[in-house]
Amino acid sequence: MAVTSFFVELLLAVLAAAVGHAIRWRLAGDTPLARKLEQHREHLRKENPRPKKCPIGPSRAITIGQVLDLSESFVSFVGERNMYYVCPNIVLPLTKPMKLSYAELAGPRPVEWFVSHFWGMLFQDSVSSLRKHAEMVSGKSASRCGGLHSRNSSSAQQRVSKLDKTFKSGTGSLETASWKETSYWICTFSNNQWELMHELGSSWEQSSFYLALRSPGCKGTAMIFDELAMPLTRSWCLFELLQTFQLTGTREAGFTGLLLCTRSGVMNFGACSMDTAISIGVRLSSLRLQDASASSDKDKRMIDR
Repeated sequence: MAVTSFFVELLLAVLAAAVGHAIRWRLAGDTPLARKLEQHREHLRKENPRPKKCPIGPSRAITIGQVLDLSESFVSFVGERNMYYVCPNIVLPLTKPMKLSYAELAGPRPVEWFVSHFWGMLFQDSVSSLRKHAEMVSGKSASRCGGLHSRNSSSAQQRVSKLDKTFKSGTGSLETASWKETSYWICTFSNNQWELMHELGSSWEQSSFYLALRSPGCKGTAMIFDELAMPLTRSWCLFELLQTFQLTGTREAGFTGLLLCTRSGVMNFGACSMDTAISIGVRLSSLRLQDASASSDKDKRMIDR
């Protein structure tokens, strides 16, 4: 009994020491994630030595290259997690010293595409979907995206023609634009997470979402879609969808409208796996838009007005 008691006490002492060390380690900030955050913060300082505050809305987009840079830096930490992990564990710590948006910290760009997405989707899937979109609209995969220039459908041809005109009226042609420079307004990165009340405004017309999507430089909405069509269960996404449809009907010049983006490509042009298309079709047959929700009841009431 004495020997058993000795080993039990020894085991408890070892466990207590290990727990104490782990707690001190965490409190001291000496963790792999903390070190990676500091490395990335230093990288951002080199890329954008003098970050400064800029107006909410369209001036706070970031390029897909900047998104990929962030994703690759923290891929081992994010893993199969979503934006609900990325924002508090990566975006907030990175932006805390200056209390800016991530876009302002990394170097903001004027918006080209507005991103509508659900935070609960896997972060890496969202990044992959935007990369596919950027490659397509810049022309990198135009010849092999399953129909951008080869489909016989007249509606598809009209969308292609509109997309061509959109890019030729911008900074470059469809063939020459660099896909990594394609810029996106993404709420997680474009909103100042330290001043969300200011970002949302007192009404949806004053919100950063509305201002970015309605800006003259915005070429369309890239809605990140998964097999469960989760964006259509969120009030903010439905609000963005409505605004997109209204703009499509009233602002023909330079506005492409809604593009549905998946991991395998943009659905509008056939660049989507058959399994994904079928799964989305089944999901849409039973989806009730009136059941859409928001993280904040206040946001939902404001949107529903």
